[in-house]
Amino acid sequence: MIPQIYIMAVITLVVASAFWGGLIYLFTGHQKRYFWLLILGLPLSVIANLILKQQAVSLLGRAAHVQPYLGLAAPVWFLAFKVLITPMVEEPVKVLPLLLKPALKIVTSLASALWVGFVLGVGFGLGEAAFLAYGVAQNPAYASLPWYAYTGYFSERLFACFGHGVLTAVLVTGSKGEVALSSMVFSPPWVCTFYGTRQR
Repeated sequence: MIPQIYIMAVITLVVASAFWGGLIYLFTGHQKRYFWLLILGLPLSVIANLILKQQAVSLLGRAAHVQPYLGLAAPVWFLAFKVLITPMVEEPVKVLPLLLKPALKIVTSLASALWVGFVLGVGFGLGEAAFLAYGVAQNPAYASLPWYAYTGYFSERLFACFGHGVLTAVLVTGSKGEVALSSMVFSPPWVCTFYGTRQR
């Protein structure tokens, strides 16, 4: 039988795509030029979580002789690193598509930078929702739960798409230079609050 989390994941992806995509379409004056960036953002969560973050934590753990199964019994500095590595990896990864000339050419003003960043962040969030659903499906402890038991997953992922969008919008608009000060003022609290609430 198909893992029930996948049913909720499909519902979440459809609703989040329609909701945030609709707002982007509405607030950009019915512009469609941003939507292909959603696709570019989808695989970035796998790259950040499965490759970069996991390898960084694993390498540091081996170097410091910290056993991976310790959990909260691990040294405080190691736990802090596991929290801080998330934004340190994810935020740069989310803007990797801007290395592509067609994507970068869209960033012609602060407004376009804001929407490019927001769309890339939402795309990352959608990919992360799928990635997390796959992880839950591999855990036999959740095998007996019906699809409607994952409403917390639904609401969290809907909010997470927005959070990723805002943080990436701040990063992209801040890179324009004119709003560097606002990036420094608003980004740290957002990052600490958003990533702090996502830790399991």
